[in-house]
Amino acid sequence: MTAPQSLAIRCRGLTKHFGEVAAVDGFHLDVWEGSVVSLLGPSGCGKTTALRLIAGFEEPEAGTVEIGGREVAGPHGWVPPERRQVGMVFQDHALFPHLDVAGNVGFGLPDGDPARVAEVLDLVGLGDLSQRMPADLSGGQQQRVALARAMAPNPRVVLLDEPFSSLDAALREHVRAEVRQILAVAGATAVLVTHDQEEALSFSDVVAVMRAGSTVQVAPPTTLYLEPADEWIAGFVGDADFIEAPVQDGLATTALGEFPADGPDRVGARVMLRPESVVLEADETGKGVVTDRRFFGHDQLVTVRLDDGSRVRSRFGPTPVLAEGTRVAVRAESARVF
Repeated sequence: MTAPQSLAIRCRGLTKHFGEVAAVDGFHLDVWEGSVVSLLGPSGCGKTTALRLIAGFEEPEAGTVEIGGREVAGPHGWVPPERRQVGMVFQDHALFPHLDVAGNVGFGLPDGDPARVAEVLDLVGLGDLSQRMPADLSGGQQQRVALARAMAPNPRVVLLDEPFSSLDAALREHVRAEVRQILAVAGATAVLVTHDQEEALSFSDVVAVMRAGSTVQVAPPTTLYLEPADEWIAGFVGDADFIEAPVQDGLATTALGEFPADGPDRVGARVMLRPESVVLEADETGKGVVTDRRFFGHDQLVTVRLDDGSRVRSRFGPTPVLAEGTRVAVRAESARVF
């Protein structure tokens, strides 16, 4: 029989001001053992401050933090970072330039614990580079050393503060996949801070979207993308267009047809359309005209102005080529009614 899953992190009502600015305001979060959670939000929303409150680098003015069921910040006292059983991976890696790879990984271990250092370096695929100096490593290798150092003391949770932002785009995607695989193999619990929507959706089991110092939706990536709690979240986590749609008898009527809608009849409803759900076909009698086309190689994003003046976008493969001014038929394969 499988043991019930337990909470690795529990945050309730965390508040932290810097001057008159509330960086974190009533922050709540649950992180289950063995899961990877992303804190996602725009710059200045408080996600890094929330991570620092969990790590113990900042002390909250109100609220509680529990790690592994033990209160580490709250009315019963405050536990310093080194006693919280957390590992930290920073944006700039923060490796010691005068220590080799093994020295960096073993820095926080009793007597350097060579056996544990070798074990963790093998886990991150750097077992043959233990004698290298940080300056002789690639950006991706430095990131894996930083992760190995964070995991070496067997922390209850690993905290990652925008760890991939200093890498170029191609390397970032590769290293991100490597780190996710390493965490999965280790069965580690992790919290990632990021402002990159694609990173959060692809890296995490759960995404906590933050706005103005608090979480506004916490959900698995698929749920967050397909069932956002409001229009702001819908637009923040991916491309989305909204068209007016009065609702009557359980149907929302739009320029693209009717869609099922829950709740009472109403005039002010809006339908959300993700570009990948909008299908275009060249048609001289169609209800839309192409006004913009952006080609990315693997796909393209085409903007269409409908005859009623509303605008929708469609994302599909590199063909067909629909030039600006082309009249098109437009249909939606799915829609979400707000």
